[in-house]
Amino acid sequence: MSSRRSMQVADEVRRVLSETLRNRIKDPVLDARVSFIEVQMSGDLAHANVYYSVLGDQEKRDAVALSLSKSLGFFRRELGHKMHLRITPQIHFLEDRTIAEGFYMDQLINKVIAEDEASAEQTDENETDSENK
Repeated sequence: MSSRRSMQVADEVRRVLSETLRNRIKDPVLDARVSFIEVQMSGDLAHANVYYSVLGDQEKRDAVALSLSKSLGFFRRELGHKMHLRITPQIHFLEDRTIAEGFYMDQLINKVIAEDEASAEQTDENETDSENK
């Protein structure tokens, strides 16, 4: 279970990284469609798992992953400057697919509902036609 201190540090790391992404990163790949969802700190605060979300297709997600890995040193340096910790944590960027998977599931559900409605209308039309004969 996470300690209160590690949760506070995680929140601050997420805030600093989000601010850095928004205001300091000039890479067009890391645009407004990228957001940091959650940060989980190790018990000794030496490692930060940073979960991010990307809106876009697989090509966009791959490009974002590459850009984040290239920007890793810059993000860590910004953390070191803005946070007063004994050790600046190592950052590990991990894609959080829950939003994209939820969106995909929503699309599937809407498709099935539309197919069911179309099937119900077709059944109603067939029943009406057979009654009229």
